[in-house]
Amino acid sequence: LGLDTLLKFAADAVYPITTSPILLDAKLEGNPTESDGMLWLSIGREAYLHIGVYDLLGRPVASAGYNGVFEQGTREVPLGMQNAPPGTYYVRIQTANNETQTLKLVKE
Repeated sequence: LGLDTLLKFAADAVYPITTSPILLDAKLEGNPTESDGMLWLSIGREAYLHIGVYDLLGRPVASAGYNGVFEQGTREVPLGMQNAPPGTYYVRIQTANNETQTLKLVKE
């Protein structure tokens, strides 16, 4: 086999890349809530997460959410909803690997 043949074979081959999921589970505690709102996360491996809280029109809630690196395990994250008016909100959790989960939160 020549070098050209080997390079062509390598270029045509498909090498699947599999990684374990980061977000294993996410739950809102006390939904509907009257105060802050609490998010429980089960994380499969260390990762950077962006947690955003949005109103029904998709606008971010100013003081709510979280950005940071989380280690593997179960984590509790306060959402910072104490200054938000009553209504329906969406909590969106995104990882650096484009895993996304959205949860509905009702504040009374």
